[in-house]
Amino acid sequence: MSNTNWAAKFGADTSGFGTKESDIPTGYHTVATVQPADVQEWAKLILNSSATTYGDVYSNDLNGEKLYARVEHHTWTYRNGQLVTGNFKGVTVYLPIDSHITGSGHVGPVGSAGTDTALPSGLSASFFTGLVGLALKYKINPLDLLSVMAFESGVKPTALNPSSHAVGLIQFMPATLRGMGYKGDYTTFRNLSAEEQIPYVERYFAPYAKHGLDSAGRVYQAVFLPASLTYASKGSDVVASHAVHPEAYNANRGFDTAGKGSITVDDLTNATLRAKKALGARWLQIEKAVRAANLGLSPAKKVAISGVIAAGAGLITKLLGWW
Repeated sequence: MSNTNWAAKFGADTSGFGTKESDIPTGYHTVATVQPADVQEWAKLILNSSATTYGDVYSNDLNGEKLYARVEHHTWTYRNGQLVTGNFKGVTVYLPIDSHITGSGHVGPVGSAGTDTALPSGLSASFFTGLVGLALKYKINPLDLLSVMAFESGVKPTALNPSSHAVGLIQFMPATLRGMGYKGDYTTFRNLSAEEQIPYVERYFAPYAKHGLDSAGRVYQAVFLPASLTYASKGSDVVASHAVHPEAYNANRGFDTAGKGSITVDDLTNATLRAKKALGARWLQIEKAVRAANLGLSPAKKVAISGVIAAGAGLITKLLGWW
């Protein structure tokens, strides 16, 4: 199908892009893949045109709904499950929250830059800038890291487990803090702001980045059972069970919601999805703050803030992989 046919099909203007907009309105979200071919064609038309540039936003009426697309700049992304470095032009497609269009991997609503600018309680702009920088350094999706924090602490630096004394954003154990050189104890650590805890989060993940923390499940493995990074990578791989690290399994049976006798990478991923949903409006604020922190970086330092590319048939909405 040619660009000319796309333009005729969409009929919004002579380019077929749609209507130029200032930003994405509230009530829209991104998904990992969108199935309808005409949505794919529309996004490819925008992506492949020399007339579009980073930050451009277009709307169009497709499949009976008004959709939005934003031209993005990414410094790293995934293709066929593999990390690829370089500078890429991408297109992010946004659907209405109640969209009837088939998609997968819902991330959550995204508001416009002009509305709902309040930062989540207890989290500063500097925190998000530091977290995005950490993500860029270790090639972690910042939203994956935040989703792990959502499950562990509700993304609250003061969170404390009264039994184990695990504390902070990723629930550091007291021995872990000592090993990283923290001179106080859990009672003083929880008094640190989220921004002040970022250096310890960065220090914690430093030895594990080499294993490829390229999904929420993998990031959670590094927190839950780092040793599993060497033997469990696919979603169905067992992280802990009655036979594999039974002490970890027995202490964390709640991850095994199906009662199958094991905790898989998928189980850890699903835990982060439940945590994001439970945070509700707070998670939406977190997403918005990450996007703002990312846009504040120079183009050469922007970090991908979306899921793994499934290049080929499906439309990549969070990082559109047409190269």
